[in-house]
Amino acid sequence: MTPDYVYLINGLNVYHGNFEDIIHIDHPGTPLQLLIGLLLPIIAFFRNAPDVASDVLLHPNTYIKTIIIVIAFSQTMVLFFIGKA
Repeated sequence: MTPDYVYLINGLNVYHGNFEDIIHIDHPGTPLQLLIGLLLPIIAFFRNAPDVASDVLLHPNTYIKTIIIVIAFSQTMVLFFIGKA
């Protein structure tokens, strides 16, 4: 299993408030898992998914790709505005 799926499932646990079930907390990826927990319901809303957990488990690659795009766009905007400043 690649770390992408571990981050996604841990983000799903964060979304549900199951902090005891988070299995990978010994590294600097914890803020990423918190961010994923915040992004999952937003992505599910735009996908018109009735249940976030079911949709994440049925279409994990869609969620992973969308999260990667959001993070890359955010980094691009930060670098752009730092460059302008």
